[in-house]
Amino acid sequence: MVGEPLGVDQLGAEPELPTLLLPVEPHEGNGFRQERWMRGKTLGGCSSVNGMTYVRGQARDYDDWEAQGAPGWGWKKTSPRSCRSGRR
Repeated sequence: MVGEPLGVDQLGAEPELPTLLLPVEPHEGNGFRQERWMRGKTLGGCSSVNGMTYVRGQARDYDDWEAQGAPGWGWKKTSPRSCRSGRR
């Protein structure tokens, strides 16, 4: 199962987008929260609703990768590039 961040349904809340927000019954698996799942209303259905979320990792994760044998993947080397891409 692929997880979605809570609140991703707000991205499709614009009426001009070809999506449908279906309510989901609260249950133990979702912490008994009221949720809405986004579904596509176009040719291709749900597979036509795509998106990308960018989250920069923690500095320690990058340093751990470098320590495990990935030269150049430490925080000092990668953070300038991450910061530049975040300003675009």
